[in-house]
Amino acid sequence: MVLARNQGWYFPMMAMTPARLNRPGQALDALFMDSQKNTYLLNGHNYQDQQLTLYLPGNGDLLTAIAMMCAG
Repeated sequence: MVLARNQGWYFPMMAMTPARLNRPGQALDALFMDSQKNTYLLNGHNYQDQQLTLYLPGNGDLLTAIAMMCAG
């Protein structure tokens, strides 16, 4: 999965489709994809770049994706 201009919330969103299709491995791969913008800081924010150090949408999407995976 390659995204031209990815943000922190894309990765949990990408995990929701395979979660609904009963493909938990692919869902986890999306959640743990190695990308600078898929990095969570100690304060819980997604790191974007030096100009945008505070980015919150990824947090809610991460929790939503995990909830979907747990609910089945």
